Amino acid sequence: MDARGLSRRWPRLSPLLLPLLAVTAGVLLPLVLVLELFAAGGPAAWLGAWDELGRDPYTRGVLRFTLLQALASAGLTVVLGLPAALVLGRYRLRGAGTLRALLTVPFIMPTMVAAMGFMALAGPRGWLVHLGGPDLLGTVGLIVLAHAWYNVALVVRLVEPALARLDPAPGEAARLLGAGRWRRFRDWLWPALWPSLGAAATLAFVFSFASFATVEVLGQPHHHTVEAGIYHFASRALIMPAGARLAATLATVQLLVSLAALWTYGALQGRAARMGLARESRRRRPRGRERCLAAAVLTPLVALEVFPLLAVALASVGLPGEATLAYWRAAQSPGARVAEVTLTTAAANSLRYALLTGAVALPLGVLAARGLARLRHGWLLDGLLMAPLGVSAVMVGFGLQVTYDGSPGPDLRVAWWLPLLAHVMVAYPFVLRTTLPALRGLSPAYGEAAATLGAGPWRRWWLVELPLLRRPLAVGLLFAVAVSLGEFGAALLLTRPEWMTLPLLVNARQGRLFDPVASATAYCVATVLMVLALTLFMALERLRLPGQEGEF
Repeated sequence: MDARGLSRRWPRLSPLLLPLLAVTAGVLLPLVLVLELFAAGGPAAWLGAWDELGRDPYTRGVLRFTLLQALASAGLTVVLGLPAALVLGRYRLRGAGTLRALLTVPFIMPTMVAAMGFMALAGPRGWLVHLGGPDLLGTVGLIVLAHAWYNVALVVRLVEPALARLDPAPGEAARLLGAGRWRRFRDWLWPALWPSLGAAATLAFVFSFASFATVEVLGQPHHHTVEAGIYHFASRALIMPAGARLAATLATVQLLVSLAALWTYGALQGRAARMGLARESRRRRPRGRERCLAAAVLTPLVALEVFPLLAVALASVGLPGEATLAYWRAAQSPGARVAEVTLTTAAANSLRYALLTGAVALPLGVLAARGLARLRHGWLLDGLLMAPLGVSAVMVGFGLQVTYDGSPGPDLRVAWWLPLLAHVMVAYPFVLRTTLPALRGLSPAYGEAAATLGAGPWRRWWLVELPLLRRPLAVGLLFAVAVSLGEFGAALLLTRPEWMTLPLLVNARQGRLFDPVASATAYCVATVLMVLALTLFMALERLRLPGQEGEF
């Protein structure tokens, strides 16, 4: 490209420079260094790493368990969520918005809250044991159920709009021509639904494959995922020289699986977008028996989604058979471990990180969206800017450790801003994804009219575009803050004890099996985290535009 061509494209490309620099420093460069660590020593060492991965019993078991539980979790997510999506997509129900909100709440909950909820229900001192049932802690079934609980919203929110906009005329015509229910499902309903359903199942697989906090809490001490393996080796790299290489090997495996799954998700979403469904909803009022069917489908699922959250709140004032505020008082005392903070300090740290994350992620996401909205063929830049979403949080933390370990230069792993960089990288893609469609949907006539009146680029942005984008920007900001509040994987590797946030304090307290009071204070910390997440979720629901009730 000559200088004249570059000068013409510079106004369109310049907003992308700062986001690309941030993503390079926070994800791309650390990812390259992790892959370099994996491939160090040439082809022989590279093949040796794969061979070592296959021969080591721990890593072989981790890989097998991670894959199988992710497949089982995705399958159970579809089984639980599809009936609800069919009901909500077909019928116009009273209180449907509230039902969707209740089914979506778990998805925005920090994973530590979800894990503590199932611990309170089915753990050693949980309600199930109190009622005479078995202790399910450490079982694969509890882990799979927790993942499905977390991901049901994906099926409901992605499949429901496809069904709601499906023209019922072909199905009615097939029925009149004598086609049975099975044939109508096979030839009419299934072809319209399977791309959205496949996309939801793929995302559920990705989230379950990259699960860390849920398995760390509910799988103890028997089960570990790839994320846990990366953390296990990375945290011991200083005392075990081979640890960094094994962590890099597992991180490479996870990256390849995640990229393949995300590519599949993108292809399915593209196919779903090309289905040519109607823009308006085709829902209808349910009749007598249909009301009973809707109640029979939705009531158990809503109860399943709500019970773990109620269990967390109840456990904070006493496990089954007791009622006390002693746990809340104990949560305000520093723990026995060195530099472990109180509940108030952890809450202040979480809010500080969340607000700083929002303040940094919002302008980064807006700049990235402005740059991409002006490009006709920006898929490569879009992929680079969305790279943080395809890399797990633990891998981000491990990459930052490798990148800023002081060789060469100063050791920046103790810098206060390094955990903040991880929070921003995990959160900023949500700002980009909520802002970009809104920018692309703006009519160019507004900007052209302002330019005709003499307004420059920044004046047009401030006076014309920004007022029209207030709602999407607010949604992106709240999403970034919510993601930061629940961040656990990268923070566990990067955060110093005195900077401990609420998810890290939950993890520190709940692991004390020989100190029941200290362990129970984890429910108090999880309750505070849950209240903060619920507050953000209610704000997000209020900002949802009309007609978006079936979307994220």
